[in-house]
Amino acid sequence: MNQGRAIILFFGLLLAPLASAEVYKWVDEKGKTHFSDKAPNKQAEKLNLKPSKGVGRMDTPSSGQDFRAIQQKMVDSYDAERAQKEQNLEKQKQQARAREDKIRKACEPVKDYLDIGGPVYTSGANGERVYLSEAELAEYRAEKQAFYDKYCR
Repeated sequence: MNQGRAIILFFGLLLAPLASAEVYKWVDEKGKTHFSDKAPNKQAEKLNLKPSKGVGRMDTPSSGQDFRAIQQKMVDSYDAERAQKEQNLEKQKQQARAREDKIRKACEPVKDYLDIGGPVYTSGANGERVYLSEAELAEYRAEKQAFYDKYCR
């Protein structure tokens, strides 16, 4: 029995160097990155890779209690992610409401002007009122109507 273990150990040590292959990385003249087990030139960089535990292998918990702990971590992670998404969604809604309020406040005076109408004036150099001509008033009213149509409806 001990002789059998010794033989297995011997072959295991004999094959161990074959399990850790060298990997090289280099970039060709076109800028494309390559990986290989053989260095094509002196510019290839040798990578020190740690051996993996196996493709697709997942360490399984040794007991039901370990499994429940892992499961609880996953549930907690999903809950945290869900809470973060809900928080981001609420923040977006608040920003949208703030934007709507800002637009509403900008639209109220324009709507009042369009509803009421009347002469519009500007302040002159000495502070006196300078009323707009009919053409200027029509242009001003068209600008306000365009603003209202674009942002307030």
